[in-house]
Amino acid sequence: MTDRWLLYTIGLGFLGLVYGCGVAAAAFRLVGGGHGWVSAGFSAVGVLLVPAFGVALASPRGSRRPLLAWVATATLLTDLLLIFATWNEGVPYLVKVWSAAPSGVVLWAFLWIAWQLAAAGVLMLEVLAARRA
Repeated sequence: MTDRWLLYTIGLGFLGLVYGCGVAAAAFRLVGGGHGWVSAGFSAVGVLLVPAFGVALASPRGSRRPLLAWVATATLLTDLLLIFATWNEGVPYLVKVWSAAPSGVVLWAFLWIAWQLAAAGVLMLEVLAARRA
């Protein structure tokens, strides 16, 4: 392990933690003290998943793919839980929050989806690179 790899790992992990806290803060604004769309609170797991994505990005090429696959799997499970919880809670709560603060919903959705697209893209590039090798 080189000093550069350690610096990248700490740096990307920290950036992921800051970003994950932003996702969680946006989600908890939608929860509204239990009177809003409570299911959005499940995305607070981004506090763990986004730093894990950052650490996976900084990992050596040989161990990057399994870490990215783990992050992608955990994220997919969280997305499924979010969808199921929203359905179970009732979509009208989401509509109510949308009516009150559409910009908050858009901000949360952007933050939540953007890093997932980045993770999926990096994982696909890793798989394609492995197939070419």
